[in-house]
Formats: sequence, structure tokens, C-alpha cells
Amino acid sequence: MPNHSYDLGFDRIDSFIKEYSPKLILLQLPDGLKFLAQEIIDYIRSRGVDVVLSGSHAYGACDLAVDEAFVVGADSIIHIGHNEYFYRGYSVDIPVLYIPAYYLDGIPSDLLEELVSIIERGGWSSVVLLASIQYVKLLDVVRERLVDRGVKAYIPSSSSKYFIAGQVIGCNYSVVDNISSDAYIILSSGFFHALGLCLYKPFSRVILMDIGRGEVIDMEGLCRRVLAKRLYIVSKLLNNPPRRVALVNGVRPGQYRPYLEKLFKEMFIDRGISVYTVSTTYLHFDEIAAIDHALKCDAYVVLSCPRIPVDDLADFHKPLLTPGEALMFLNNSLEYKYPW
Repeated sequence: MPNHSYDLGFDRIDSFIKEYSPKLILLQLPDGLKFLAQEIIDYIRSRGVDVVLSGSHAYGACDLAVDEAFVVGADSIIHIGHNEYFYRGYSVDIPVLYIPAYYLDGIPSDLLEELVSIIERGGWSSVVLLASIQYVKLLDVVRERLVDRGVKAYIPSSSSKYFIAGQVIGCNYSVVDNISSDAYIILSSGFFHALGLCLYKPFSRVILMDIGRGEVIDMEGLCRRVLAKRLYIVSKLLNNPPRRVALVNGVRPGQYRPYLEKLFKEMFIDRGISVYTVSTTYLHFDEIAAIDHALKCDAYVVLSCPRIPVDDLADFHKPLLTPGEALMFLNNSLEYKYPW
């Protein structure tokens, strides 16, 4: 018996192998789920197929390791921990199987009671329920408990065929478009998805049910601090416009955004601002420092992932903008826009 609580979709892996008859599979997992790798590798090998484990990060479904598959000679990819991404900047010519790895354990009753208590103290009569992909199957359990306690709890449907009802990803919260609520409850592990929701719905009340920590966390203070910092960065640029900017594009399928590069290049040039373009697989502090040393631009727009400027490089000494923040500058607006 496995010593974990995740659905690894072995039936889907079996069907995938029967359909495509791969000889070598590249297995990709985010770091937080890499402990599942050995069980998956053993299963694939039991079906007569060899496997290479990608040791790289897997930040999302956008971060598909097609370059690694090419180098090692893999003829297919199995990507664990996310479902299929809706956008690819270029086509992928080998089969890809996405396994969401749904969390199977329930929610402790005391955690649900803590959530109810926070909602009652807030005086909220209705809430919207959301989740990252691992926990989306737990939303009905939360809704049932809240309804039993007299709270209207709504799980919004998605217009995208790629998303499950109530699901969000770090760069897409469109499931709550045109929805208002007393509070938004999000099931996840860590602050990543909850913070993105704060930026997408500025000044809304966001409550994180952190399944990993076993805590219910009111995000209000953190949300206000992060939003204030992002608005400050944009306001500084509005008061002191840049003369040179660089557009930093990704090269992974879901992180390469040529249409954004073309759009921003034209818009900045129309403003008389010089534009440089940069490509990179990943963007960490050392990379952006080296890029800045080379180009010495006044600001950088990160096209690959809007979370990099907000989370990973928020303390860089020059403005690093999300695409939405770049549009705010170009439109002379301080109405916060996230992400695109």
C-alpha cells in the first residue's frame, strides 16, 4: 500500500502507454511531490517502459520540460501535479499526459470548525470556494459543512475546458470573473495561490485553508502589504518614466509569449522608450542581476510568469513588472491589474 494520500492516476498512465507505446518517458514533478516519483517510476517500468526523472523544478503546467525530453531522447512526457495548461506559445510534438495528483485524505473536522468560526466572526453570509488542483475535490466537503451552518457557499464553474469548477492556478483566476462575495475561501498549501487571488481581486477578503500546515489563515494583512508594494513600484515609474526597458520572455511552451512581446515592444517604442528582448528558461536573482549588468535598463517586464516579480524577485533593486503592471504604466493607471 502507498504511504501517501494522492491519486496518481495509474489507470490513465496505463491507457497512455497502450495508446502511444512509448519507449522512454520523461517524468516531471514539482519539488513538493517528488517523493512520489519512485512509486510512479516502478509502475511505469512494470509496464515495460523506461523512465528518466526530471530533477528540475516544475513550477506549473506551463513549465513543460520539452527541452529535457529532447536531450535525453524521451518520446513522451508524464507531468504530475497539474492539469493541462490552456496556453502554449508553440506546439509540442510528443505526447504529454498530465496527472493532477488529487489529494485523497479528507479535511480534519477541527480545521473546518476553525473556518466556520472565522466566517461567523466576520459576519459573512456568503462565500466563494476555490482550490488549487490537488484539493479541488475537497470543495464539496467544505461547502456542505458551511451550508449546514447557514452560510451560502458557492463553487464557481469555469468557462475553460481545462479547469475544474472552483480551480485556480497562480496566473489565472478567471473563474471568479464577475463574481462578488463577502469573502473568498481558497484551499491550497502555502500562500502562493491565495496571494494570487489577492492580486486578482484587490481589497477583497481572502481566507486560506492551508491543508499542508493544517491552518486557516486570514490573508488580509499580507495581501495589503504586497498590493501596496506593487502599486508603489508602478507609481514610481509613472512619476519617473523609464528610458530603456527589457522584455524577459520564457522558453518553456507555456511561458513563451510572443504576442505579449510584440504588443509591449510596439507600445513602449510608441512612447519613445528603447526596448530590449531577453529569453531565459528560469529567472532567479543571479540571472536578472546578470541581465541588468548587461543591459542596464530602467525596468524589466517579465512575460514568462507574472509570479516571478511578485514572489521570487520582489526585492530586486530595479522595477520588475508583471505584464499587468506594465499595462498600468502604459495606460497611466493605478487601478491594479493582474496578471495580463
